[in-house]
Amino acid sequence: MNPLIVETQDGVRTLTLNRPERLNAINDQLSSELIQALEEASVDDQVRVAVITGSGRGFCAGLDLVDFSQTHSSATSRYNQLDELGWVGRQALAIAHCDKPVIAAINGIAAVQDWRYHSLVTYGSCQRVQR
Repeated sequence: MNPLIVETQDGVRTLTLNRPERLNAINDQLSSELIQALEEASVDDQVRVAVITGSGRGFCAGLDLVDFSQTHSSATSRYNQLDELGWVGRQALAIAHCDKPVIAAINGIAAVQDWRYHSLVTYGSCQRVQR
């Protein structure tokens, strides 16, 4: 199963986190695909806006700690496992550097992974919308 579903319709690029069995928790593959999809949306003239949402009953449960512990050595310090931006910093920069507006269509559970990400998502006004 592809961890990120990318669809474009009428100028809207929808990026759906697709790991519903893990409440769309972010692992390395999903993180990389999300960053790449945002970069592609940024330069695509057919895209006017990017929308990030989650499949299943939750938007995102944050970092997939089970997957992270299995793919990263416990012998290496947590600090050394992160790049200079921090693991989530790369995602936040992809959102901030996107030349198109990025909207989070949050459904169900949503865990804030990092205050930098939270500040980008909540920048401006937020409104709860019923589907």
